[in-house]
Amino acid sequence: MKTKTIHFIIGAPLTGKTHFIKSNYSEKDKYYVINYADTFHNEFGNYDQFEESERLLKIYNTIAPELHENFHFDDKDLIIEFCSGFEEHDKDLKELITLAKNTRAEVKITQMQKTFEEAQKLKLLATEDEHYYSSYYLNDHRHELLCNFFQDMQLTEHLTDN
Repeated sequence: MKTKTIHFIIGAPLTGKTHFIKSNYSEKDKYYVINYADTFHNEFGNYDQFEESERLLKIYNTIAPELHENFHFDDKDLIIEFCSGFEEHDKDLKELITLAKNTRAEVKITQMQKTFEEAQKLKLLATEDEHYYSSYYLNDHRHELLCNFFQDMQLTEHLTDN
């Protein structure tokens, strides 16, 4: 049986996390990328009312089963983008990494970095891209979803051991 891998792609805003993921983990038969922004945009056509609870619940209810299906049943590696460098989010990231490491999956962390000039170029590209939505605003959603998922994984692993 293949060892499952959880890849955390982390970095400050405008360090190229999304581009890195699209460039390196686009093979849908090997990787499952949690993508709140694209799922929301595909469902509603824009990012208006992103924080509206009924819309978020619909996206959560789309992603959660996909996550289980792709990671548990299809043995795809899990790709997680997380915006780091902010105290309020870094503690959540640390918790997620700890929970992930308490599963049987291998955990890999890739830290993205850019120079100020490179970040400025990415900012310009982002402002021109109607599909861009900063991963900073998605951290809380990812944290909630993944905490539940990793806890479910640990319980399933514990039950299958007994």
